[in-house]
Amino acid sequence: MPFEERPKNTRYNGRDCNDELNGCQVARDFVKAASIRKISLDITPGHTLAKLDGSWDQAYEQQVEQNMERVPSREFRDRQGRVIAEGRMRDFRHGRVLIEDPSGKSMKIPFADLSEEDACFVTSWWSIPTECALDDSGYDGRQWTDTTLAWKASAVCSKPLYFEEVQLERYGHSAGPFVQPVLSTAHFFGSIAALPYSMGIHPPTECRYPLGYYRPGSCAPWLVPPIPLSLRGGLMAAGAYVGGVFIIP
Repeated sequence: MPFEERPKNTRYNGRDCNDELNGCQVARDFVKAASIRKISLDITPGHTLAKLDGSWDQAYEQQVEQNMERVPSREFRDRQGRVIAEGRMRDFRHGRVLIEDPSGKSMKIPFADLSEEDACFVTSWWSIPTECALDDSGYDGRQWTDTTLAWKASAVCSKPLYFEEVQLERYGHSAGPFVQPVLSTAHFFGSIAALPYSMGIHPPTECRYPLGYYRPGSCAPWLVPPIPLSLRGGLMAAGAYVGGVFIIP
């Protein structure tokens, strides 16, 4: 509906629809007149976007400096109304407002610490959406009670598992329904041949703890276990093999 045909009183339930319709009309006119290449859903401030996409040249920098020269000097207050800085806003990046005092000294103020009025001042000059705080009260840290945590291992252990396939049995890594049975068979007979060596490394009476393995449900990689080197295991295997030659005719 054209503006001339709208009713004069368009304030309903505390909301002025005329102002909103005028804003919608401005947006429609902009969309119709502008090229679609110039329309972006990115809400990043133009100054920041220019620095990110590489279009920040000397001409653009001069334009920004001229715009910042128009920013009036003022007192910046925190949410409790205390003056935390006085001067002119020069830049806004990484959530901090760069303020230059009359002596030329610069200081950075966190945007979240500013009062609502000063936050509106910053967003107006830097062309970013206004953030509305719930109130002007500061953040009160919680009084956490110190606790002492004493951790003790569960001491769950087992005797050495000489025929265990760690990748298959603990982590579920399988080579497939056809290849895995072949690999498991080779692993079983290979473990029998290397049993004296394994028993020399880890005697049968030794307790083996699950510390060092990936926790159940973790994304465990497929690892190839190294060949353990042990002098005691070598002596045990040599004794078993040599003794077996003399025992078995």
